[in-house]
This record gives sequence, structure tokens and C-alpha cells, in this order.
Amino acid sequence: MYGTSSTIGQGGCGPTSMAIVTSTLTGEAHDPVELAQWSVANGHRCEGNGSYHSLIPTAASAYGLSCERNLDA
Repeated sequence: MYGTSSTIGQGGCGPTSMAIVTSTLTGEAHDPVELAQWSVANGHRCEGNGSYHSLIPTAASAYGLSCERNLDA
């Protein structure tokens, strides 16, 4: 489950993406279940919809990565 209203497969694209990013950039294994649990515990789950956009920069920071928003894109 991802939160109380859906599964990671249905609404967990944010945690899944962050699992890929954190694993690749830190060289340490992190899976979607870990990041989904982290997201819920830290208030980034938007029940019925997926994740709040705040998941990306906050998870990056929590896993020792930096994240910038490109306003020119």
C-alpha cells in the first residue's frame, strides 16, 4: 500500500522515481517501498491522488542529494 487509498503501482510514481534517483546517485540500494513509507511518514502522500510535489526536493535532501528547480525550462 501507498498510504491508505492505493498501492504503489496505482499512485506511487513519485516514490518509485525517487527510489531510482537515490539508488543511482548515492550508489546505495533504495526501493519504492522504502521511499513510499518515507513519503507517508514525512507528509508527502496526497491520499487519492499520489504525492505532493514537495516529495522530490525533500526526499533528495533527506538522502543527501541536492535538487534545483529550473525556471528557464
